[in-house]
Amino acid sequence: LRVPFEATNITGLAQKICKTPAPQVSSDYSSAVKDVALEMMQRNPGARPKADAIINKVFIQDVVKALLGEASKKEEKPKAKYEVMDQFQRFDQNGDGVIDRPELARVLKHLDAKVWTDDSIGQIMLVADTNKDGRIQFD
Repeated sequence: LRVPFEATNITGLAQKICKTPAPQVSSDYSSAVKDVALEMMQRNPGARPKADAIINKVFIQDVVKALLGEASKKEEKPKAKYEVMDQFQRFDQNGDGVIDRPELARVLKHLDAKVWTDDSIGQIMLVADTNKDGRIQFD
């Protein structure tokens, strides 16, 4: 991966983003990923997809399900398991071993409240809450 625009200062970066063509996405990526990346780089904010539209794309749903399936396998490498556990604990703010919707919402909205709406957070919960109890478990 590389940054799409480079500049020595913020003014130069803003100029490049606003005035130069969006860079081409590497051919290493699938056409679905390239299409989404190009949609997200639209100059007109209204033409960019909303977070829930991205989350609802079939290929994104497939990737999330595959990742969740891999995480649930008992033959995980210990290092990978601890890395995932560390990230899980960052979201599990009260330390009860599960991530509920309010915890997920607090973290994601802290990252970017405009992107992470209640609807997009709900979509994540639908995919990640595999036993449908309203919480995301690590195990």
